[in-house]
Amino acid sequence: MRSKLKERIERLERIPATVRGPSGLPVALVLRPGVSRAKVKTIDAVKALARHGLTLLRAKRAIEAMLHDGEVAVEVRLESEPFDHGFLALDDDLRGAGVEVVRIATRSIDVKALRHDLGMSQEQFALRYNLDLDAVQNWEQGRRAPERAVLSYLRVIKADPKTAARAQEEGVA
Repeated sequence: MRSKLKERIERLERIPATVRGPSGLPVALVLRPGVSRAKVKTIDAVKALARHGLTLLRAKRAIEAMLHDGEVAVEVRLESEPFDHGFLALDDDLRGAGVEVVRIATRSIDVKALRHDLGMSQEQFALRYNLDLDAVQNWEQGRRAPERAVLSYLRVIKADPKTAARAQEEGVA
């Protein structure tokens, strides 16, 4: 019996060794089942993540979490130059396995353009979204850049300004 198991293991496809650790550019991704959870090729998806820097165990757990929760965030490190080529290769691998991939945004937000699109003065924008007026002025003048958490909040404001504004409200008791 053991020899049959050994033969089966030897026939399995080998996953090429990848360099793991601090090398490569870290990219945060969200993975979701494509058309349906039933159409996800779990083994192919795990192998794709393993080829792009995750350990097999972390890749397996990520795909399991995606199937259970409907989506999962993972960080991979892309080795390819140029950067977009590495992302497109991973995207192709995962789409072939029935997994939808999107990057978590990292680009800056043009605060002045956002404020103008909303038709607000700096003071109105700062008050309505519970931001410091000096910070808004510094961002718009290029003297400072918003921190990572603030950039996330600014993306929320850009995507759904009414909900972001209402989230700052509380009842008067």
